[in-house]
Amino acid sequence: MLALIYGPYLGRPCGWQVRGRVAPFSRGIWLYLDWFRPICYITRQNSEKELSAEYLTKSFKKEDVQQKWYVVDANGKTLGRLATKIASMLRGKNSSRFTPHNDTGDFVVVVNAGKVKVTGKKADTKVYFHYTGYPGGATYVKYKELIEKKPEVVIEHAVKGMLPKNRLGARLFMKLKVYAGSEHPHAAQKPTVIEI
Repeated sequence: MLALIYGPYLGRPCGWQVRGRVAPFSRGIWLYLDWFRPICYITRQNSEKELSAEYLTKSFKKEDVQQKWYVVDANGKTLGRLATKIASMLRGKNSSRFTPHNDTGDFVVVVNAGKVKVTGKKADTKVYFHYTGYPGGATYVKYKELIEKKPEVVIEHAVKGMLPKNRLGARLFMKLKVYAGSEHPHAAQKPTVIEI
């Protein structure tokens, strides 16, 4: 049996009920199927405001957002925990203007990359793998060697793995600036120092 249920105060259909039941609720109506899965819920408070533009989800563009610059000190910070915070800032998840398909994040400058730490036995056992695509082109670099020669690559590798694997992720990754020492050439952007 098919029954078209009309939502109260709206005068338009809000869902279909297929061999189910309608259960009254204190602030509206729940529609249930045979396995009691809700498919529509309308409240008296939100029914009049549903079509209002201020309650619609806003999708921000890159031009609508003023991207900020932040400086993060990696001295003594754990690699993975630091990378998750940086990746969230690059994507813009720390702000209400977050839009999954647009670049709405901020620029992040990381200093003292050579003083980042890892937990457990990772300092001795962690290995970075790279394959050139040619036979015999596999290279293995230990964490200890990489943190001494190129400490920037350690943080870049961790953050890049937490970004989208597409063109958007490539653009977001370009906003990450990592430096082994405590100095950086981005003073003109007046970055804000934040503690993670």
